[in-house]
Amino acid sequence: MQFIYDFIGYIFDPLPPRNFAYYMILAVIAAVLLGFSIFMRIYIRKNNQDKTFRRLFRGYPIKLETIAGIIAICLLARYYGVAFISTRVLLFITLLSMGYLMYRIITVYFKQYPEQKKQHRELMEKNKYLPRKKHR
Repeated sequence: MQFIYDFIGYIFDPLPPRNFAYYMILAVIAAVLLGFSIFMRIYIRKNNQDKTFRRLFRGYPIKLETIAGIIAICLLARYYGVAFISTRVLLFITLLSMGYLMYRIITVYFKQYPEQKKQHRELMEKNKYLPRKKHR
C-alpha cells in the first residue's frame, strides 16, 4: 500500500525538484514538433492541387504546435519552479497525446491517404465523362 501512495505522490507532486535530466531531450522534441508543423503547413500550402492531402492533414499542424507549446511551458515551469504547472502528470499526459497524434499521422499517411487518393482519382475520371451544365 505504501508503494501505491509513494507512486501517486511522485506523479502528482505539485512542485517536483528542479534538477531534471530530460530538459534537452524534451526541448529537442518540442523543436522537432514545431519544425514538422511548419513543414506540414508549407507542404499543404505548396501542394494545393492535392485536395485529398489538404483535407486529411489540415488539422494536424495546429495540434503539433499546441503539444510543442505545452511541452515548452512544462519545461519552463519546472525550471523556474512554478507549482502545479510543472507536475509530472501534465508532462506524461502531454507525451501520451503526442504519441497518439504521431500514431494517427502515420496511420492516416500510410493507410487512409492512398485509399482516399485512389477514390478521388476514380471519381475525377468518372466525372470527366458527365455532361456539364450549360449556362444561358
